[in-house]
Amino acid sequence: MRKEWMMLTVGCLLLAGCAGARPFELDASYYQDSAPIVNDNQNVRTNQSFYHQRYGLARSGDAVYLKTFEVRSRFRLFPLAIGDYWNETIYRFDANGGKKIYAGEQTTGAEPRDISLPFYDGKLLDFNYEQNYVAPTLRYLNEATGSYEELMTIRTPDNSALASFEVLGGTLYLFTEGNHVYAYRDGSYEPLHLDGYGAQSSVLGMSDHELLYCETREESPWKLRPVSYDLDRREIAARYDLSPLADVFSDWYLNGFNATPHYFYLSVCKSYDSSYGKQCLFRVRRSDLQTVQLAEYTGDMLLNTCGGCAFLSYLDETPGLYMATPDSDTLTRLYDGEVRSINIIDDTWVFFTNENNDLYRILPDGGQPVKVGSTE
Repeated sequence: MRKEWMMLTVGCLLLAGCAGARPFELDASYYQDSAPIVNDNQNVRTNQSFYHQRYGLARSGDAVYLKTFEVRSRFRLFPLAIGDYWNETIYRFDANGGKKIYAGEQTTGAEPRDISLPFYDGKLLDFNYEQNYVAPTLRYLNEATGSYEELMTIRTPDNSALASFEVLGGTLYLFTEGNHVYAYRDGSYEPLHLDGYGAQSSVLGMSDHELLYCETREESPWKLRPVSYDLDRREIAARYDLSPLADVFSDWYLNGFNATPHYFYLSVCKSYDSSYGKQCLFRVRRSDLQTVQLAEYTGDMLLNTCGGCAFLSYLDETPGLYMATPDSDTLTRLYDGEVRSINIIDDTWVFFTNENNDLYRILPDGGQPVKVGSTE
């Protein structure tokens, strides 16, 4: 991994450097014609695959926040790069314009832990808390000073280290190393009783109303047993058994999993290493396990889901931005060209970046993409 990273760094020397974002164009009409939604969990799952540069996008009220991670070099003596590090930058944009609100760095010894932009009580939280610590301090970004400040100390009832957290609907969901899950609000910890959730479990996704998890991690798609937990009613809503699909997925490895209220989207590959060989995207209807192959591709793929639709791109002979709807078994192409990130932050637009790091938004029903700005 280290060798691959050095090759990437050397190959991108001429592009590296201290570059800030150019002015973004999100005028007042954008905020008037769309409403923010919480899709941070899916956005993060979608956009962490590109190594050299990563993007996070979120909307809070009438402002859009952009987080970028880029590999930079302290010293450059061609063809060598010395002292590489991750450069983290956060921008805030509203109808009055945009500004940089945070700039920091992180050594390349550890990759950025998350491109998440979680908001709690209107404050942007720092995901880089003290990992594996029993009582970590969560910080928030003070936009006026451009620095992180202490917000609260988390001490869960099981007194185990915090593994991760999510923010949905004004509630902080805490996942501990002791295999417990709590809903935190106003100083109160409410335990969520997830049947079968333990050390071998994995969270498959979260939305405003659902926590989807698997009791045991599986490499074979047909061995999956997803469990749906209703976050509103605080109870198990459904259990799914994909074993009837053994004939469909008998010689495939599971590469990615996404969900909408009525469908599962499974990205599968023939080789254990997804970098090689054929890969396919299947859609499985939750109610009766009806399965449809939507795409076949090689290389990387980005897949983001929101509401009833899925948006994807893959880097092969036919790059572009595609949409899958519940009403069709074929993909609709929305944009022709390389796509490096897909973010959904409101109820109207789909945001994406191209190979030049330009940020666009486009309507799901097609039309011309609207350039928002550039991250370089």
